[in-house]
Amino acid sequence: MRNFVIPIGIFVISLAIFTFRSDVIGLEFKGDENFYFQSSRQMVEEGDWITPYYFKKPRFEKPVLYYWIVASLFKFFDMNWKIARLPAAASMALVVIITYLFGLRFFNRGVGILSSLVLITSIAVFRYSRLVLPEAFFVLAISLSVYLMVKKDYTFSYVVMGLAMLTKGPIGLILPIFIMAGYRYGMGEKGFFKEARLLRGVFIALLISLPWFILMIKTHGRPYIDHIFFRETIQRIGSLGTTTRLSIKTMLNYLKALGYFIPVVFIFYLPWSLLFIPSIREASRRITKKDPSLNGAVFSLVWFFAILIFFTFLGEKHRHYMLAVAVPFGLMTGNYLYNAVLFKKRFKGVFIFAVLLVFFFGFESIKLAISEEVGGLGAMFNKMSYTIADGDNVGIGSHSIIPQQVEVYVNHPVGMNCYKWPSREESDIATMRNLNRVFLKKNNSFLIIKARDFDKYITPHTKKRLTFLGRGYIYNKEIDAYGILDAIRRMDREAFLDLFREKVYFVTTKSNEHMTYGAP
Repeated sequence: MRNFVIPIGIFVISLAIFTFRSDVIGLEFKGDENFYFQSSRQMVEEGDWITPYYFKKPRFEKPVLYYWIVASLFKFFDMNWKIARLPAAASMALVVIITYLFGLRFFNRGVGILSSLVLITSIAVFRYSRLVLPEAFFVLAISLSVYLMVKKDYTFSYVVMGLAMLTKGPIGLILPIFIMAGYRYGMGEKGFFKEARLLRGVFIALLISLPWFILMIKTHGRPYIDHIFFRETIQRIGSLGTTTRLSIKTMLNYLKALGYFIPVVFIFYLPWSLLFIPSIREASRRITKKDPSLNGAVFSLVWFFAILIFFTFLGEKHRHYMLAVAVPFGLMTGNYLYNAVLFKKRFKGVFIFAVLLVFFFGFESIKLAISEEVGGLGAMFNKMSYTIADGDNVGIGSHSIIPQQVEVYVNHPVGMNCYKWPSREESDIATMRNLNRVFLKKNNSFLIIKARDFDKYITPHTKKRLTFLGRGYIYNKEIDAYGILDAIRRMDREAFLDLFREKVYFVTTKSNEHMTYGAP
């Protein structure tokens, strides 16, 4: 029974932390969340479970599995952010358990527990567990498939790889095999591919994932083929565009990118990345001295650097790729903490450990506490109920508001109705003319605009025709450092918050009898 108590406890604690106030929009909202939320919602509403759509445009960027997961929850529960973010939270909680199991297998129970704590309290792990993005689920699939291969359960491992391919494409098959082969050959064990029956495994993975790709090709034809071959393969591998010619410029780009992910890892795994170098040294020391936990040291180092090298030499760079090193990073850091803090009784290390935890939870708690007060469009839209018909027009009157971040709340395409030309004066004149003479002339228009732009561009005559549906805030990206110090000196809470936010209005020209607004 004891074997199950700790993993269950870790899962419950992880899930509680990852879902704490996960319905709060604002500081947590990331760019691509709107695509997965909206496309999953449309799957349920329109009944097309083959092609993800973002309004009328098909989404070819990623395979379909994660859309299915979110859409299935939408179908049986409410369509809200807490439900949409639940799969990521549950996936990351399971990754934490797998990290514990790796620690238990390769090191000991103490290392396993500390490694899981490192993951729970790392910035990137915490944040990606709270986003409607497939990254957490993909890391779960990769980690689980590697764990199953370590146990020599190859058949189920390939099944999981097939699911990973339905989440992120061929990389879901390549990475686990790359990691495991590196580990086995690093331990001097030959014949891994023969033992794993690789061809049989590839067949199993393709049997699970390939039917959907065939359906997509049959449904969308050449546009989908061009996208997955050129955009998702050639450009990502070599940043070569639509040509396969290997140029000197390409090689220079590769050399320039060699150090791209190092600072990403440091930021992603704060506060524990402060112990990154000592953790690497501890793992290397165990290998050199042929310590009893040599296998675990080789395993974590190979996994970490296999991911780092693979994505470094991939042409297209994205920070979220480094989420795939969460498990080996947690194992190396947990191993270091166990030996340097607990086993060797270095109480100074215990103090540092406590300070790092307080720093992490203090930072995240403050962020969540002020998120609703600072604002974010979600904080405004979540308190409203209104009707936008298919024929209505929804627009933005300020450059710092991104259309896609509004579309997910209003469930309607949103256009940009302000201009940005080289001449600021010409831009202001064109924006004012467009808003007053064209856009807000229509009786079915909705506009999201910053308060200062509203006062600047909207004429008194137009203002008389508008109904205010909501007032809220967006984040101010131009923070005044002197203003922060002055607000702190004066102990002025509102002045402090105003430095981080800008007031926005949501208005409409639609007549009241066709509108419902207020608290839902």
